[in-house]
Amino acid sequence: LVERSGANHIFSSTELLYYNATLSMPVCAVLAVVSGELTAATPTLAALGTERSGGFTYLLGLIMCLGAGGLLNWSLFLCTMHNSALTTTIVGVLKGVASTVLGFFAFGGAHLTKGGLAGVGVNTVGGVLYTVVKHHERAAAR
Repeated sequence: LVERSGANHIFSSTELLYYNATLSMPVCAVLAVVSGELTAATPTLAALGTERSGGFTYLLGLIMCLGAGGLLNWSLFLCTMHNSALTTTIVGVLKGVASTVLGFFAFGGAHLTKGGLAGVGVNTVGGVLYTVVKHHERAAAR
């Protein structure tokens, strides 16, 4: 839907993001109530004004997470509108591979097994091959 709407210039990426958020909000609200997350978060949210709660730090972290999440969603919608949904997925997979490899070196604590290394390798090779094939297809179409 995002790809088609962007290709036909029916909606901008910001409008699509707004509609997605608006339509998702009731489902998320119900899930928050049913799972008990809303009940668990209520004391923390109610204590934001007190000195002992670390309210400013919590609120700053919450605002930063909301901003980062919004920016991530907007960039995904924008990428999908200008490329295919499959290309956006492959870019996401390659980003995941880069994050995994960076995480091994930056944070340690995880042991690299043969299976894990094979998974990262197959994932990377598949993403690169897909990119090369798509590039050749577009070059041939021109």
